[in-house]
Amino acid sequence: MQSDAKSWNDSDTSSIYFDSNTPDAVSTGKVVTAGEHWEAPAPLTYQQTRSRRLIPPEIVQEIFSHISPTKVLKFKRVCKWIHECLSQTSFILLVIPRFPFSTEQERVSALWFWLHLPEIYQKAVLAHFGRGFRGLNAIQLNDEGDGTSVQSFLLSLSGLKTLDLTSYRLSGDIMPLFQLENLECLRLPPSRRLTGFIPHSIGKLTHLTVLILDYNRITGWIPPEIGNLELLTILSLSNNNLTGEIPRTIGSLKNLRQLDLQNNALQGPVPGAIAQCGHLKSLRLCGNPLMNRRVPKEISPGSPLADLIRLSFFD
Repeated sequence: MQSDAKSWNDSDTSSIYFDSNTPDAVSTGKVVTAGEHWEAPAPLTYQQTRSRRLIPPEIVQEIFSHISPTKVLKFKRVCKWIHECLSQTSFILLVIPRFPFSTEQERVSALWFWLHLPEIYQKAVLAHFGRGFRGLNAIQLNDEGDGTSVQSFLLSLSGLKTLDLTSYRLSGDIMPLFQLENLECLRLPPSRRLTGFIPHSIGKLTHLTVLILDYNRITGWIPPEIGNLELLTILSLSNNNLTGEIPRTIGSLKNLRQLDLQNNALQGPVPGAIAQCGHLKSLRLCGNPLMNRRVPKEISPGSPLADLIRLSFFD
């Protein structure tokens, strides 16, 4: 039984597709009759998509301005057009008023947002949220981003107590960070990108309990003012380019539990004052070929601390 409907192969049957090479392809079609050779149009190039403005930038910005700053910039990877829309100053100015950042968690979100903006936009955000940022007590950044411009901002956080940048890509001179005198914990990334030396002003960070600066390119001596940090429990400066001797003032760190100075260029003896670090449980001094490996005479040869010093020179 033959159907009354015309088959696809009937010559008077036509189909319509939109020619993507026509500027107003949404409203103009090209007729292709069945049986004709038809080739699929080439995909739109970025330039073609941009020139037609299939989605006006104002609409793209309006949509994404309602998304949390900690998520919105991830959408910049969708396509170049979205990336361009979300990188314009007009988008930044649209986002700012919609997120009050009244709580500390929201301010951390704002900080994350700020750190991932092009530098030319950072000043606008900082001007709007400056006071809120300065109220932050702790910052922990686990996202890998470009940290070349972060230090100037961090210096405005005078009340900061915890700064953990262990997993953040930070570079530059470490010295300015020691101006944050209220710090209790400072952990910098093992990135081999941080330079400079430990300043004498470190002695003003008397609230510091944890200082970790491993695997970087820090040079110079360990300043004697390190002895002012009487609350310090962890001091880790391994795998840098430190020179000179371990300062005798290390004995003032009576709460010190962990001291890691391995793989530097330190020299001289282990100071006898280390005997005053009664809570010391972990000591690493290996990788300093110019150091004297003798146990200081102030330490009893059979004591646990003497054994700890001996073992500290072995990998």
